[in-house]
Amino acid sequence: MVRSTSPRRCMTIAAFPIGQRKKFAAVIRKNMAGYVHSPRYGWCRTRNENQTKPIKEQLTMKLSSQPPNIESPPELITSKRIRSARVSRREYGLTPGAGIAPLRGKPNDAVLASTAIAGGKLITYGDAPAGTVFQNQGGPVIGNVDIQIVFWGREWASPNPPVAPGEIQNRIQTILHSPYLSKVTQYGCSGTARVRGTTYVTDGDPPNPFNDADVQSFVSGLIDNETLPEPDGDWDLFVCVFMPTYVNYGPGGVSGAHSSVVWSDYDLFDVDNDRSRLAWIGNPGGPGAIDAITTTFSHELVEACTDPDTTADPAWRQTPCTNPSQCEIGDVCSSVARVFGVQVQAYWSQSDGACVIPAPDVNDWSGLYDNWRPIGGFFPAGAPITAVSRYAGELDLFVVGNDGRVYTSWWSAGSEWSGLYDNWRSIGGYFRPGSRVAAVARTPNNLDLFICGNDGRVYTSWWSAGSDWSGVNDNWRNIGGVFPAGAPVSVVARTPNNLDLFICGGNGRVYTSWWSAGSDWSGLNDRWRSIGGVFPAGAPVAAVARTPNNLDLFICGGNGRVYTSWWSAGSDWSGVNDNWRNIGGVFPAATPLAAVARTPNNLDLFICGNDGRVYTSWWSAGSEWSGLNDKWRSIGGVFPAGTPLAAVARTPNNLDVFICGGNGRVYTSWWSAGSDWSGVHDNWRSIGGVFPAGAPVAAVARTPNNLDVFICGGNSRVYTSWWSQ
Repeated sequence: MVRSTSPRRCMTIAAFPIGQRKKFAAVIRKNMAGYVHSPRYGWCRTRNENQTKPIKEQLTMKLSSQPPNIESPPELITSKRIRSARVSRREYGLTPGAGIAPLRGKPNDAVLASTAIAGGKLITYGDAPAGTVFQNQGGPVIGNVDIQIVFWGREWASPNPPVAPGEIQNRIQTILHSPYLSKVTQYGCSGTARVRGTTYVTDGDPPNPFNDADVQSFVSGLIDNETLPEPDGDWDLFVCVFMPTYVNYGPGGVSGAHSSVVWSDYDLFDVDNDRSRLAWIGNPGGPGAIDAITTTFSHELVEACTDPDTTADPAWRQTPCTNPSQCEIGDVCSSVARVFGVQVQAYWSQSDGACVIPAPDVNDWSGLYDNWRPIGGFFPAGAPITAVSRYAGELDLFVVGNDGRVYTSWWSAGSEWSGLYDNWRSIGGYFRPGSRVAAVARTPNNLDLFICGNDGRVYTSWWSAGSDWSGVNDNWRNIGGVFPAGAPVSVVARTPNNLDLFICGGNGRVYTSWWSAGSDWSGLNDRWRSIGGVFPAGAPVAAVARTPNNLDLFICGGNGRVYTSWWSAGSDWSGVNDNWRNIGGVFPAATPLAAVARTPNNLDLFICGNDGRVYTSWWSAGSEWSGLNDKWRSIGGVFPAGTPLAAVARTPNNLDVFICGGNGRVYTSWWSAGSDWSGVHDNWRSIGGVFPAGAPVAAVARTPNNLDVFICGGNSRVYTSWWSQ
């Protein structure tokens, strides 16, 4: 409830003992015609009967259209369409707005420098006059900003508004998931913000012309009738009102302004006086309108963070300043640039002594700031994705859906992902939802898939350029075996004409089946060969072919040790007769290992331990395993114990490792010959995302200068992030 010229006095039933509440409510309803009841505020005395008349309200809830690159907690993202009749006009404690002049981009020669910063680059501009200084005047700043978007006016409900509300929402999300706010941390702000929700008020229009007080009264009315949440000193709500094209700001000369209004909540024995922070954003319409809107929004956002109450309780302001309405960190700057394609305005950085725009580095990971791109699909949350690059310009993905079918999406250089808009193609099969698919490209024109079915048999489907998948119409071929249903299969193509499969059976032995061009699978009719070992049933086996004549296998046993068996052309498997070699470590039983052969003479292993650290052991021809006698090396990180890792060698001298943390972010650590691991001392780098904790990550190095990472999110969509050097 807001403060009016004659404040209402309210009593909540909750203030009375439980045994008296029902009796009190009955007395109120019978005898107190001068009171009105609010579910939130209790019984409130009014000035006259007219104020107690109910207002007919209609409220329609609609899921907010979210940009395709964010997994937003559903309880935070809401959208409302309301009738403007709900808005009451009252007297409020108002704070004058802080306006901004119409913005225009500076010419290129305004750029002073572009320097690298964490996760991006900092562009500095020479907009501000020499000697510009900002000081903290003692007022509050906004920490973690919760943005409430409000579209005011009939225009926003029209079929084809001059600027689509969804486009504005998407661009706001893009700004928030970019480095743009990173430099406001010097002022005591967190540098983070989120969209709390979206509200539409579309059966009425703002006054024309309007002023700051009109917008403040409008927002306070929405709070009063509970359309918007009431302000609270414990959280930071910033209401952004987007205006239609056909209304004008009465005082003129500005395209947006932010301000604050005191909102008072009167309850029995308690009075709260909190400030509601708000801004209005003008809409010029016509060509370039969306750029003008996002530029103004960015200006008001950084100023609201650093000086939310403006002249009423000033915080960070220019010192000295002759015009009180032009003293904030956006007012002294006018240059514009794009972050992820969205236009924003520069703001003053006291630490840099210049106007700045923190922008993403186009050569850094695309998914930074939780900007992973969704590429469609609807699969079990966190399902393992299998990724293959059969040549530098091609990527193929595979996953088992909720219906047990295998789905695929592919990308070719110059084209989009085939599975966008949930258009992944089913290529048949009937398997356990979320089972792991093993995939290999033995030539640029051949793909082979393998999976363990519900009956414990291994099934395959293959594709050749010019032909369709062999397994469409649920025609996957059974190539034998009797294993735990859904057990992970490992596949290696050591030559274009040789395939080798490995799986751990229900008896703890590792089994293999092989294929050579011109011959059929050796394991047909359940004739898979046991090559020894005594391990947890169905434990994942890691397999690598470091040369066409060498195969190496790795598995984590029930005792937490890592075991290996190897094969060379002309010799049998070293581990037959349960003679697998223990190469040390003490890890969660059956934890998946990542194995990489970066050269024919180098092998590197990775595993996540009981303490959440990532451990590695390596082998070079002529040397022993480094991790023998439980001497595996910790290379840092704090992740869920036993989380699966993805590892790739994009060159013989580069290794990259990826993992999804307990907070749902994807982390990476990298190694280059002559340097140590980047993630030692728990310094793994977050490259964004909000996914199920510990979800498996797929990684591919399609060229020495390109990395692509994939994961299935909590909303069942597949997401990707990529890096180019």
